Amino acid sequence: MAEGQTSKLHFLAHHEASHAAVAFSFGLRLEQVRIEPDDGSGGVTLTAEALQKRTDMQRVLIALAGARAERYLNPFCVGQWKGSDLDEIRALNIIAARLHSRLQGRSQDYIDKIYERMKSRLADRCGLIVEERWPAIQRLAVELASRANVTRWVEVTGEEAERALTGEDGQSHNRQNHMRAS
Repeated sequence: MAEGQTSKLHFLAHHEASHAAVAFSFGLRLEQVRIEPDDGSGGVTLTAEALQKRTDMQRVLIALAGARAERYLNPFCVGQWKGSDLDEIRALNIIAARLHSRLQGRSQDYIDKIYERMKSRLADRCGLIVEERWPAIQRLAVELASRANVTRWVEVTGEEAERALTGEDGQSHNRQNHMRAS
C-alpha cells in the first residue's frame, strides 16, 4: 500500500472511530462502524434506541468529532477530507435550527456573533472529548485499519466497536500502541 493510502486509511479510521467514541461516551449504543478506504467513506450507525434518545447537542458533538480527531492525529492535515466538511455542515445546520426561534427579531450581526460563539464553544468541547477519549479512538481506529488490509469494505459490529472503545480487547490495545508510535 502506498504511503498516501496509508495516511488516508488512518485518517478515515480515526475519523469514524471518533464519531463512535463520542457517541458511546454519551451512553449511546452502536450498531456498527464502517469504512471504505477506496472511496474515503464511512459511517457510524447507532441502535434504534440510541437514535431516539440522543439530544441535538449530542448530535452536534458526534458530527464534529471526526474533524477533531483528524486535527488531533495530525494538526497539519486539517480540512483535507470532504467528510469533515459535510459533518461540520450537518452540525452547523442543527445549531442554526436550534437557535432560529430564540433569535427571531434580532439583528443579523447579533445572530452571526451568537452562532459563531456557539460553534466555537461546541468545537472546543468536542476537541476536549476527543482528547479525553483518544486511547479508545486509537483502539477502534487500529481495529478498523487492520481489517482494511484484509477487505476493502470494513464493518465492525457495534459490540466489537464497544469492546475496542472500552479496551476489553488486549490485542487491539497492543496494535494501538504500535500505531501511535508510527
